[in-house]
Amino acid sequence: MSFCCVRIVCTKHIQTAMPDPTTLPESFTDCQDPLIKGQVEEGSAAYYTKDYARATSILLPLAHDPVAQCFLGLTYLDDPERAAMRDTGWENLTASAEAGFEYAWYALANRYLNLEKTPHNLQHASRWFRKGAELGCISSQYSLGWCLCNLEDYLGATKWLCLAVALGNSNARGLFESVGVNLKPGEWERGHTLALEWLDLKETGPVERYHGPLRAYCGK
Repeated sequence: MSFCCVRIVCTKHIQTAMPDPTTLPESFTDCQDPLIKGQVEEGSAAYYTKDYARATSILLPLAHDPVAQCFLGLTYLDDPERAAMRDTGWENLTASAEAGFEYAWYALANRYLNLEKTPHNLQHASRWFRKGAELGCISSQYSLGWCLCNLEDYLGATKWLCLAVALGNSNARGLFESVGVNLKPGEWERGHTLALEWLDLKETGPVERYHGPLRAYCGK
């Protein structure tokens, strides 16, 4: 595969919006125990409608399940009546991400991104955005590139922003065009080579590796 990345100082980040589905995509729930699948979907829908009390009552007994754990964590983090549960919310969301639930990677990364933009928080955000970016989540690729710019890893940022632009993320183009001024000699070309290597691997690797459950949340 070949593609052209036009060479186009980090700029203001355009915040990646949190998704707002009312139910989980089938690909998120088809590996769950069918006895709790409907309950998890009901609990996640309650979270998205901000019925936090209902979400908690449904999801808390199911907290052994990574998907339920993710939405229970988000409920604790967002419920204005449960400020005392914020640490537990972080723990639940992190545990879900560590268990491999793809959407938890994206949600957790965005939570770190919404904190003060310290190197510590940006590194944590980068860690979780990278997992989705490697799987082909375009929004994660863009947000990872932004984080790496702010961590002054301009070579890594070039790779991921190049991919985000090539794969259709319109928000990434301005940042991609500006990052080149920070690169050392040869890094622009190296960044493009890394992007091409990722695309070549995508072409030869299993499709599901790059277009799995995250696609339902992380489009262009």
